[in-house]
This record gives sequence, C-alpha cells and structure tokens, in this order.
Amino acid sequence: MLAGCAVLNRDAIMYHSFSYPVPSRSAPAAVPETLMIYRFLLGSAVDSDYLMVTGPETKEQAVSAHRWSRSPADMITDLIERDLSGARIFDQTIGQFSNARYRYALEGQVLQMKGVRKGDKAAALIEVRAVLTDFGVPLGTDKTILKKTYRIEVESKDAGPAAIVEALNRGVRQLSHELREDIAAAVRGKAEPVRQREQKASPVALRVPESVG
Repeated sequence: MLAGCAVLNRDAIMYHSFSYPVPSRSAPAAVPETLMIYRFLLGSAVDSDYLMVTGPETKEQAVSAHRWSRSPADMITDLIERDLSGARIFDQTIGQFSNARYRYALEGQVLQMKGVRKGDKAAALIEVRAVLTDFGVPLGTDKTILKKTYRIEVESKDAGPAAIVEALNRGVRQLSHELREDIAAAVRGKAEPVRQREQKASPVALRVPESVG
C-alpha cells in the first residue's frame, strides 16, 4: 500500500500515517556488526500534528482537517528501522531503547515535511538530515562516516490534501531507499569485527537552522 493509512473520525478529521510494503533484501551479505537507530527528531519547521501546505504567494498553513496519527519523526524512524532490518545490511538492527552493544549508530532530524502548491499542481517536500557514526574506528579518527541532508520532492497527483499526503508517503519510501543505499556504501570495507563498546551516552544533538526555507 503506497498511499499510507488514514482514519476518519466523527468530526470529519482525517488522521494519516505512513505505510508501504517492506522492501526486498538489498545487501549481498550482512556486515557482522550491530546498528543502533536513535529516534529521529523534529526540526522547528515541522508540525507534529497537522499537514502543512504552502504556495507561491502564501505562507505555510496547517490543514486542520488532515492530521498525523503520530509524530512524523517517529513514523519515519520506525519505517527506516524496519527497512534496514529487512535489508540485512547489518547482522542486527536495533532501536534506541535496546541494551544490546553496537558499533554503528544512526541519528536524524526531519527538517522539512510539507506540501508545496504550484497553481493547480502540488508536490511533497521532505528534507532529512542523517548522520551515521562508527564507534569502532581507532581513537583520534573521525567517527562520522556519513553525514548528508536528503531533500526529496515528489509530485502529487493533484493539489488536494489527501493527494499531498500520498506523495509524502512515497517520499518517505524514497528517503528510506536512498538512506539504505548510502549506509551500505559507507560501511563497505569496514566490516572487520571489532570489540564493540556499550554506548550509554545520549546521541549528540544535531542543530536545526532557526529558519528553514
């Protein structure tokens, strides 16, 4: 299902969530290490409750009748964790609250997530910053092996809110695919087993620009 999920309550408010089929395994062989995925954060420009839409001559506005069933950052985190686990890039992919030891850690922030109307047409815009850290590198070596901002724009079939949500859903799927490809490339050649260290500290907070266009 590429259109995500939607639930209509008695007040005619539509609650949306992201949903699409589990991708097929893409890695030829799993890296014999564990990846920890921290919960992605929301940037100040992203609304945690409402679908946001902007136009060429209008400011960003909330569509009150179309809301998120959960925080968009949590939904994106869950799908990325599911997809990375299924892709078997690593021996094990775990969530933030696991007590397992790990070598790699993925953090992210959702900087933008909205519909952009252009006359009678529209597109979905998603911008996510992701950082992959390797705690197995020698001391004094930069632990950041991937740092990238993904900006994905997906055309919507029309300018209506439901169509924009469906386009955002496709954008999340594309984001997950691109992230998996980049992570697989980043850890290629780094698969030598090392003594894993249990990471207890909180992830380093990524800075979000005060104003995101």
